[in-house]
Amino acid sequence: MALLYILAVTSGLGWILAAYSFSWIVIAVSTIAPWVLLILVLHHFARFPPFYTYRLTHARKGRRLAAPHLLKGVRIHALWAKTMNDPMTDLGLVYDDVEVLCSQSGGVDRLRGWHVPAAKATAPTCIVCVHGAGRDRRNFLRHTPHLHEAGHGVLLCDFGEHGISDGRGWGINYGQRESYEVADMVRYARQELGYEYVVVIGTSMGAASAIIAAGVHSRNDDSARIDGLVAENPFESRLACLRSFGDKLQVHPAIPFGRVADAALKEAVLRATFFLLRRSDPVMPPGEPKDVIEAISPRPVLLLHGTDDALLAIEHSHNLHAAAKAPKDLWIAEGAVHTAIYDAHPEEWQRRFVYLAVLPSTASSCILTSNFCLFFVVQV
Repeated sequence: MALLYILAVTSGLGWILAAYSFSWIVIAVSTIAPWVLLILVLHHFARFPPFYTYRLTHARKGRRLAAPHLLKGVRIHALWAKTMNDPMTDLGLVYDDVEVLCSQSGGVDRLRGWHVPAAKATAPTCIVCVHGAGRDRRNFLRHTPHLHEAGHGVLLCDFGEHGISDGRGWGINYGQRESYEVADMVRYARQELGYEYVVVIGTSMGAASAIIAAGVHSRNDDSARIDGLVAENPFESRLACLRSFGDKLQVHPAIPFGRVADAALKEAVLRATFFLLRRSDPVMPPGEPKDVIEAISPRPVLLLHGTDDALLAIEHSHNLHAAAKAPKDLWIAEGAVHTAIYDAHPEEWQRRFVYLAVLPSTASSCILTSNFCLFFVVQV
């Protein structure tokens, strides 16, 4: 990271100049100010990354969903090419516009989204689809036909301060505030739409948010119970997520002690940025995904990660899988990039967990089978 070395040299020169002037004020300003400025800039970009397209005025006027911003390594326009409008326009599926009232998400009053009803009015299961940071409800629109054909209702909502949902300009909180919103989506599916079972499929930040919602909020409120969870390329914690981003920046190997200096400087800056991130949102953090995922048991959790994910290291899913309790499973998808496992392996994606089944049983339960498929066994 050349910028870190420039700041280090600048601080060193400041100390040399201050030594001749004998001014402690000059020492403090020249040494600390550049690093404080860098941390503040990184904190701003962490909350409002370049791919974050949300605008409060746009949402308040109820305008159409904006075109998604390009993200290096993820061909978002190519992935969403045929699903940029709505379920009826793009897929021929009847849908309803919905508004989900938020109970504990701070500055977000309501979430806006779509409900694609199941083909049968008596269908017991709703699939709640949770998009990633900087995206919106269309993140899972291309998956919706397969979920609908399997006989389930589908709920797709914008996170707060995403799409055209409400917000106050707090930006992204990497799953903490957003986990409360996932819980609100689940409550809406159960209480307002009348579904008996709710499965959540989340990707990236949406996956981390869903893990927290299933591990924390589901324990405290049965109406927010998540009966099964599929988490695509999640991160194990916010600090680990920032580290994954920092790992993409490498020092030139010719610099003496470059690797040691690079690691030390990046870690110090990332921890300071994370310190600000934790305190910039007034919503109480419920916990990191790696710390709460074990509480999801005995409900099933399926983790999946692409081998070509250039944003989040595959170790995130390995570590989450190790921390989770049974029933659990992990699918490593060869050649898949971030948020695009479905596109790399559409048939395998459907085979592993799309086709949920309602089978006769004397007691209601939820299990994860050995072939990665989620099956709900309910009394019929």
